[in-house]
Amino acid sequence: MLLIRNGLFIDKGLDQAWHKQIKELEQRCNAYDGITLKMHWEMLEKRSPEEINDFLWLEDGNIVGIYSLCNFIAGESEIAAMVEPDFRRRGIMTELKKAAEAEAGKRGIKKLVYVCPERSLSGKAYLFAQKLEVTYSEYGMEWSELILQPNLEHKKERTIPPVRLRQAGSDQRDRLIALDVQGFGDSPENAASYVDLVLGNAPEDRAFIAEITEDEGHQDTFVQIGKLCINVRDGVGFIFGFSVIPAYRGLGYGRAILLLAIERLHEENLEAIKLEVQTNNRKALGLYHDCGFKETNVNDYHEQWLA
Repeated sequence: MLLIRNGLFIDKGLDQAWHKQIKELEQRCNAYDGITLKMHWEMLEKRSPEEINDFLWLEDGNIVGIYSLCNFIAGESEIAAMVEPDFRRRGIMTELKKAAEAEAGKRGIKKLVYVCPERSLSGKAYLFAQKLEVTYSEYGMEWSELILQPNLEHKKERTIPPVRLRQAGSDQRDRLIALDVQGFGDSPENAASYVDLVLGNAPEDRAFIAEITEDEGHQDTFVQIGKLCINVRDGVGFIFGFSVIPAYRGLGYGRAILLLAIERLHEENLEAIKLEVQTNNRKALGLYHDCGFKETNVNDYHEQWLA
């Protein structure tokens, strides 16, 4: 760890000795503000020792502020940041932000994305003071039927298309990238960055390809129609990277795929199953509601373009 000035430190790899302090700081901030911060621990705990991604503010040897670059795709970083409630309004976040922006500029990162819980008054005030407006918002959703002990077989009767989920490893990297390009309209470069992150975080992250059987003469052929990913951490299953390619949308396949994923996670006796969706994606919201999810929180996304 390198001292830059005053209480500002930068860390390559984010030494594990700091993890406990950061988690305790996160708990205090969440309790004080009545929110749940999105800290991307799947990244913080597996930092490359070759890169500077984490900027810390220490007082008397204790972490009171952190600003972390979380890089999912090339040229863009999602920001995980917080400051101890008793140390706010002292310019700590501004100093951390300046240092991170300088590092981002050196690495060709052009866009920073700040994720701020809608209920975070201090976070919203800071971002608006920086003239960073809300670009879009996402609902956090949780599968409410975990409590109700659902009869999944009853709901599965309503799904006509026969679908299977096949776990995909690194040998299926090119297919996962192609499905992301088709399903999300991503560039091949961005899709490759995202897929590599998922495959590199196994077994915590798992990627699945959705397939259907099409009868061609006397031989069944499996056709790949979509994908989704699952993260399991600390008793919570998180569904992400879910898409169906355009030619197979509106036919019930999305619902069938999602129910299969829920069933897999339900069998693991998890405390919760969660996902996120943009608030203006009405079709996806309808699907998730129908499959037993309900909104629990809102995160606002503020984008900053660097010169």
